[in-house]
Amino acid sequence: MKKKLIASLIAVIFVLASTITTGAESTVINSNTIRNINGWDVEYWRDSGTGTMTFNNDGTFSCTWDARPSSNILFRAGKKFGQPANVSQSHTQIGEISLTFDATHSTDVNSLLCVYGWTARNTVEYYIFESWGTYAKGRSSPQAQLIGTYTIEGEGTYEFYVSHERVNQPSIFSNSDTFPQYFSIRTERRNSGTVSVSEHFRQWDKLGYSLNGALYEVALCVEAWGSSGSARVNSFSLTAGNTVLGTPVVTAPPEAPPEAPTITAQALTTSDALNVLRHVAGISSLTNEQRTTYGLGGSVTTTDALNILRKVAGLA
Repeated sequence: MKKKLIASLIAVIFVLASTITTGAESTVINSNTIRNINGWDVEYWRDSGTGTMTFNNDGTFSCTWDARPSSNILFRAGKKFGQPANVSQSHTQIGEISLTFDATHSTDVNSLLCVYGWTARNTVEYYIFESWGTYAKGRSSPQAQLIGTYTIEGEGTYEFYVSHERVNQPSIFSNSDTFPQYFSIRTERRNSGTVSVSEHFRQWDKLGYSLNGALYEVALCVEAWGSSGSARVNSFSLTAGNTVLGTPVVTAPPEAPPEAPTITAQALTTSDALNVLRHVAGISSLTNEQRTTYGLGGSVTTTDALNILRKVAGLA
C-alpha cells in the first residue's frame, strides 16, 4: 500500500511539473490554468490544440500556439477582482482603469491582441481590439451590430459593436452559458500605446449597453483561432483604481525651445552693429565680451546687427 501511495504521488508531481515550471523570473505554462504570479493574475485557456505561455514576473509574456484546424486559445495577464461568484464592484467603484503596453504581434495569421475581460451578474465578455490578423472577430461577424464610433484623444478611433451570438458557450461561470459580447475595434491596428479602459466602458454605457455589472477581469490578451504562430508582450503596466501593476511608462515633457537671444539694455552704438556685420561677413570675429554686451548667442546673423541698429535708432 505504501509503495502504491508513493507511486501515485510521484505521478501527480510529474503531471504538475509538466504543466507549470517556474524559474527565478519566469513561469512556463502549457495547459489550462489560472495563477497569481508576483501580483499578476495569469490565465491560459484552450479548447484543444497546443500552446506554451512564458510569463515573466514583470507582467510581460511570450506565447506560441498551434490551434489548427479549428481550435481556440487565449493567453492573458492582468487583474481579476475576485471569483466570478463573489465579485461585487463595478468599474466605477473600482476607479479609473488604464493600461500601457508594447507588443510584437503578426497580422499574417488569425490571432488577436486586445484588452479583454468579463463582467459578472449581467455577464458580458468584452474586447478592446488593438491589433488583429486575418479575421477581425466582431467586425466580421454577421451577428455583430455596429452601434457607434468614438475617438479617444491621443489614443485613436474605435468602432463599437455588440453581438448576441454566444449561446451555450463557455463563460467564466460554466461551459454552457448564454451572454453578449461587446467589441471596441480600432480603425487602425497598433502594437503599442495606452488604452483608457474606463473611457471605453463609459462610451458603451452612453450607447445603451452598460458594463456596470460587477467587474471580474481586465487583462491584456493574445487570442488565436485555427492558426499557428507566436506573439510577445515586451512591456506592460496596468492601473485599476488604487492597484498598480508593472511600471507605468512616464513620458518626459518636451524640451522647451531655446530662448531667442535678447539685446541687453545698455547703450549700443552704430559701431556695435558694424562689428556684428563684419563678423557675419567673415571680416572679423566677435569677442566673448562683445557677445555678452550685444546679447548674442552662438549663431550670429545679419538680423542681430539690424536689431542693434533699431535699438540705436530708438525703434526697438
